[in-house]
Amino acid sequence: MGSTMNGQLLYIFAVAILDAAILSWVALHWYRRTVSRRMRPENGETPARGADLRAGVQWSDAEGTGAEGVDAEGVDAEGAGAEVQVAVFRADDDSAAKASVRDWPAGWRRIAVGYCVGAALFSAVITTAVLSGMPSPPLSAIFGTWWINAWPVVPTLILLLLLDRRGALGVVVTYLLAGSAALAILTLLVQAYRWSFSSAPLTNMFWLTAGILLTAYLPLSLLLLSGWRRIRAVMPLALASTLCFGLGLLVFRHAIVAAFNAPASRDLLLDLAVMTSHQVAYYSLYMVLALPAGWLAWSLLKVLAASYERKKFSDVQLVVDCWWLIVTAETITVSLVTAYGLAGIGIGLAAFGAYRVGTFATLRLIPVRSAGTPKRLLLLRVFGHQARTESLFDRIAQRWRFRGPVQLIAGTDLAMRTADPGDMLAFVGGRLRDVYVTTSSDLPDRLARIDVRPDPDGRFRINELYCAARTWQETLGELLTLNDVVLMDLRGFTRNNAGCVFELERLVAQMSADSIVLVCDKTTDYKELSKLLAEAWRRAAGGASAPHGAALTLVTIERNSRAALDALMGRLLGRGEPHRVLTLSELAALA
Repeated sequence: MGSTMNGQLLYIFAVAILDAAILSWVALHWYRRTVSRRMRPENGETPARGADLRAGVQWSDAEGTGAEGVDAEGVDAEGAGAEVQVAVFRADDDSAAKASVRDWPAGWRRIAVGYCVGAALFSAVITTAVLSGMPSPPLSAIFGTWWINAWPVVPTLILLLLLDRRGALGVVVTYLLAGSAALAILTLLVQAYRWSFSSAPLTNMFWLTAGILLTAYLPLSLLLLSGWRRIRAVMPLALASTLCFGLGLLVFRHAIVAAFNAPASRDLLLDLAVMTSHQVAYYSLYMVLALPAGWLAWSLLKVLAASYERKKFSDVQLVVDCWWLIVTAETITVSLVTAYGLAGIGIGLAAFGAYRVGTFATLRLIPVRSAGTPKRLLLLRVFGHQARTESLFDRIAQRWRFRGPVQLIAGTDLAMRTADPGDMLAFVGGRLRDVYVTTSSDLPDRLARIDVRPDPDGRFRINELYCAARTWQETLGELLTLNDVVLMDLRGFTRNNAGCVFELERLVAQMSADSIVLVCDKTTDYKELSKLLAEAWRRAAGGASAPHGAALTLVTIERNSRAALDALMGRLLGRGEPHRVLTLSELAALA
């Protein structure tokens, strides 16, 4: 019974995880196409921000003046343009790399303690079950088994703390060395107590490392699959659905076997097979069972989405919980069901519950220490460069979330990064239209929904505003009044990027220069950029927020290297010294 159940569960969990990965990829691509379709202009409207802009598409602002018609000689001639300076920071040089920010996220100790407690409780339940049949297990076996089964805390901390390769390697090495050293010391102390010494401290260190590798290699490969950035946002929801249907299939098979053991139900099933066929009889009955399984899956998705909206967890915490569920499933199928039969499922679920309760309680008991008033970041960019924009988002926006919320106008380039449980539930339920700002009257309600409170892990949220063609300009104006810092990625900017032209004009008109950070590279049309900035400065000269006398920050990044993006993060935090300060005419000469 145990081996049969073990094989069935292993098959179901493996297929559920693979199906969830495929389903996540399909759902996100479908979601991305839907977002793109809803942003297309209708009946001659200008394109929505984030839609694919055709070359040559331009428009003027409300006052009827745009970037066109700015005299190149007027950039540094009379008027406001003569006062404009641009502080250029080179993020790719050695000095920027030395000054780059690689600090730990705010509250990282709280996160580490919370999830270490959860991992310790999870492993304690598994260790108790594994060693329960061993009479008087030695202390070294207890500690070694406990340390081995707590290994998921390593990828958990890597994801939660946004560690790069160097930091991730440091956590892995620290976990292996700390466990080996503690086991060696414990073994040595026991030997000293008994006054009987041997090479056991060294051999125990070897077997601990080997045990971690043998235990972790299979589930870790599944974690890497489910943690792929392109599907990570939807994987927990998809896995919840596929597991419901997979377990429903298992229950159905056992029900069919039990039905054939009863004469009355056996005759009924055989009569149905004779009237149709055995395939029709089998699968028609399964479809009847699939209805409650589908209802259960949908209910579970609604519960997850509602819990997310109530800030019970962050999107990253949901991914981490999905990882622990995968590890739990692997532990159940590989060891617990073999030893305990169906009771092994209960033991595994009890271990997962201990992890979740321990983590939740610890994070509740340790207060979030605020580093000051949260600063809100608005992310603007040239659309059409998905991989580059995703890299910038992963390195900058995700790290900023420990300092304050991030706002952006939704686009197809980041659709696969920013989708959250609420978005996907609205999408699957056919209610994605409801989250769009389709008219001006929708805007106050959407702005009121912007989340500015931290999640239990101290992380703030990504607030996307989905805009129709007729509303994105008005939405941008309102967003500029709600944010403290604006990061605008102008790599690839030309005069044909009409949306960016409008955004730059509004930035200069509404924001102070020291709160704006522009990112450029060799693909940026500096001549057009300088013309646009000069004209925008002239028109803002009479406004209350006219930024005369202040230097605009421009960071050059030729490649999305870790050091370059770290340096950009430092500049957003007000760190670093400019490479040089240019006038707009000198900026135009960079072309």
